[in-house]
Amino acid sequence: MKQVKLTDTYHALLAMLATRPMEDVSITALCRKAHVSRTYFYREFGTFDAIIKKFQTQQMLQYLRSLPNSGRPNLATLMAKYFQLAKNGVENQQLLLKAGFYTTLVDTFATVFTLLIKNSLVPGKPAIVSAPYYIDFLSGAVVNMAVAWMAAGMPDSPERMGERVAKFLQR
Repeated sequence: MKQVKLTDTYHALLAMLATRPMEDVSITALCRKAHVSRTYFYREFGTFDAIIKKFQTQQMLQYLRSLPNSGRPNLATLMAKYFQLAKNGVENQQLLLKAGFYTTLVDTFATVFTLLIKNSLVPGKPAIVSAPYYIDFLSGAVVNMAVAWMAAGMPDSPERMGERVAKFLQR
């Protein structure tokens, strides 16, 4: 039930952002459209950013669960999955960017990448992946690449974009 409410609230927020600027979206109207109470909104989310971050994080984690269960995937594969997810939801991503949620997308990527590191699913030397600012650097770089890629009409495949990220990090 909680997942359904999160999904409904997220989609209601996107629908509202498609027709008006973020500053004109009221919590009351959002709750009405999502069929959730204001109490639920404040208890579970509190902010529009939290709705987006929770939903996007769950989407990324579900998508990553589709990885083959054959050990640790390489970085290119992990990044290709991210770019495939961005491609699948390109309209929503562009809507969120237009509404000013770039930082939320970066934070979401950082959260998921941190979970991957904690579960030893990220290849690389432990000293590098645990270095200060590494996750911030990588999150900003990958999300920025995805934004530029979507703006260019996604001329490369998600797999190619994953390979590019891996290649940039090997240098």
